[in-house]
Amino acid sequence: MFIRLIIAILISGLSSSVASKEVAAGPVERELRLRAADVTIPVQRPVDKREFPSLPKLKKAETSAPEITVETPQPAFDEACFVKLSKTAFVSRASPPISKDPQCVIPSPVILHRTLGGRSVKFTDGLLLDCNFARQYAGFSSTTLQKLAKKHLNAGVTELHSGQGFVCRRRNNRSTGKLSEHAFGNALDLLGFKFNDGSSLNIRKAVDMPARQADFFNSLREASCGAFTTVLGPGSNPAHATHLHLDLGRSKENPNPYRICE
Repeated sequence: MFIRLIIAILISGLSSSVASKEVAAGPVERELRLRAADVTIPVQRPVDKREFPSLPKLKKAETSAPEITVETPQPAFDEACFVKLSKTAFVSRASPPISKDPQCVIPSPVILHRTLGGRSVKFTDGLLLDCNFARQYAGFSSTTLQKLAKKHLNAGVTELHSGQGFVCRRRNNRSTGKLSEHAFGNALDLLGFKFNDGSSLNIRKAVDMPARQADFFNSLREASCGAFTTVLGPGSNPAHATHLHLDLGRSKENPNPYRICE
């Protein structure tokens, strides 16, 4: 009974203390407390990216330098050579070829069509050469070549099949090293012959030819070494297994460069 009385007194005192504090608080403070109890904290919603469109990305500044094209001066055309060549062959002047390597330049570019005279020899279409080489090749074709064909085959040469003459490349098509004479229109790869009796001959090893054709080809190859400064054919290396390379090798130091005959 006594314990219950003590508890009742304590509860009564606590209630009186709270009430006294409420009474002690002024009307302004009570108003602020009431308003704070009514405040609702808004819930944060996710941001809609469509409301804030992203700015366009800036392009990086161009740092590479513009490409520069270097033009190589074209040597003066050899008019005297052209006049002499025109007397023995049907030939036309050609525009200087455009190539990636500025060192590939034909001094006097011409297109050789065929020889003139009784036994005309037709050349590969679009045969682009330097005039001095074209003159040597046309003269050799109309004289020495025809004589050898008559001697060994009792026939005349009507067509000569070859590569295009000018090709801007290095020797043996390598990626490095000296430029080939083809890069100056100073060389030609002879592939085969057509004769006036309807027969033809593709260049290969002489041992693989009929006897008469083999004699003709061996004689032609030997005679070529006297007319051109470089002659490479079947047996010299794999790159020349099916054609006869002819050129007039250039030498700045020596006007009569050494000869290669293989």
